[in-house]
Amino acid sequence: MVINLSFYKNICEFAVVNKISKKSDIELFINKITSIENEHINITFFEAKYLPEKIIKTLLNLEKDKKIKIFVFNKILYSYLYKLSFQVKILKSKSLTINPNYIKVLAIGGSAGSFDFISYLLNNLRNSEVIIFIIQHIPEDSKSSLDEILKKYTDLNIKFAENNEYIKCKNIYIAPAGFQMKIAKGKILLTKAPYVNFARPSIDVLFESLSEYYKNDLAIVLLSGYNDDGSHSLEKIQKNKSKILIQDPKETEHNELLLNAIKTSYYDYIMPVPEITHYIKRYLPKKDDEIEISELELSIFLASINEKYGYDYKNYSKDNVLRMIKKEMRNTNIYYFNDFVEKILTNSLDFESLFLTLSINVTEFFRDPEVFKFVKNKLFEYITDTPNIKIWCSGCSTGEEPYSLAILLKEANLLAKTQIYATDINPYIVEQAKNGFFSKDSVENSFNNYISIQGNTNFKNYFDDLGNCYQIKDELKNNILFFEHSLLNEGIINEFDIIFCRNVLIYFNNELFNKTINLLYKSLANNGFLILGKAEDIINNNNFMVYNSYYKIYKKSFKFPIF
Repeated sequence: MVINLSFYKNICEFAVVNKISKKSDIELFINKITSIENEHINITFFEAKYLPEKIIKTLLNLEKDKKIKIFVFNKILYSYLYKLSFQVKILKSKSLTINPNYIKVLAIGGSAGSFDFISYLLNNLRNSEVIIFIIQHIPEDSKSSLDEILKKYTDLNIKFAENNEYIKCKNIYIAPAGFQMKIAKGKILLTKAPYVNFARPSIDVLFESLSEYYKNDLAIVLLSGYNDDGSHSLEKIQKNKSKILIQDPKETEHNELLLNAIKTSYYDYIMPVPEITHYIKRYLPKKDDEIEISELELSIFLASINEKYGYDYKNYSKDNVLRMIKKEMRNTNIYYFNDFVEKILTNSLDFESLFLTLSINVTEFFRDPEVFKFVKNKLFEYITDTPNIKIWCSGCSTGEEPYSLAILLKEANLLAKTQIYATDINPYIVEQAKNGFFSKDSVENSFNNYISIQGNTNFKNYFDDLGNCYQIKDELKNNILFFEHSLLNEGIINEFDIIFCRNVLIYFNNELFNKTINLLYKSLANNGFLILGKAEDIINNNNFMVYNSYYKIYKKSFKFPIF
């Protein structure tokens, strides 16, 4: 592990280059960080995807006396540290692929003869996920009704801009006559500043201001008109990586403004307005239901993932996989599947992000408390006399379920002779679960669940209060074995008296569902119990009989009383 230290005034910059995995790495980190005398410490983790328990505890202790800011590149590590109330910021990872630059803000500028082209653009961009600015050269002494006229061409909210108003998506802002219009800190600024290029409002003033603020999220469109307003800002706009689209001068008689812009050589495309419209629509953000992915495209993509990265998702529920892929596309501002496929298959870091999205982690202590109450009151009767109890929590996520089970077992005086296996396909989530740190909110929000299962003490007694967060007590952790395991590719790990596999199978298709049920059957001891999630059922399978249909509890046995 490489650690770099630098000092600036009273701030220590502490950079951890590699992953922290070995015991020697942990000790080195702790020795270095605790020897720093500076009050302000900035820590950057470049490759770490999880932090071991000792390091989390060290950082929590340091925060009592020092001001610590943490910077990370991994989004799951960011989420974890944020939940534990650290001051943390996520940095963008380097990618081998270039993200397509989608248009979130569109600025349209023109003068004489531009109205018909503006109305054409708006009519073809109805209800788009975009912010639009329109600027025309309007005489100051004229009362314009441009907003009312253009309303019939758009479903977006259209209005003349007002000073100091905050900019909102799906709004169209028209620059009012007699004012120079700029953008600052997400707000519109209108001033009586002098004329620029003989115009107020000036296309150059607005375009340059928008480009400084929105950078490569912006596309500007220059339409027909006279003079050269709009040409002087193009060099700066291009440096800011905003897109510059100029109407083909052949399309209009009023082309002086366009010819002057073209002379600068600072532009991306010269196109007729219909082609400009098509280009803009190609790069606008889309809603989930507008992202098109065919069944064949999805199948080829999943096969490619399996071949390149070794993860087989082909038997996952197609609807759930599509939903998660679209979620990841939206999070990374990619709205065309071909672009997304290229990004995932050419960069393992991008695949890792998708993998984390596909590894669903939604849980809480005593989730569905009536199930835990039933287990406590009914199922524990069957294992009381078992000398060595074995329980498996498959899909354990961040650990709330196995820890909840450990609490139940302790209160029933069964924990000492129980081994809980807690597994998940996501290795980073497993490490978090193993650490046993939880936000104060997550613990306090589970109080009512604990009351519902009729716990016999104060729920907080099972945690150590570390100030910013809680940590589960060692007496509960000691009887839980956390490790990575895939229901898809790995086999039987023991014979269990009880298996919890809740809200996992709903993501599988019928083939994988049946394959997994068979694996769980083989992993149960005789007369063992299998507990599924609310939306999961075992149908037409002679290996299991329903023990309780309401709580989705099944038993590997023949005849028994049904509750």
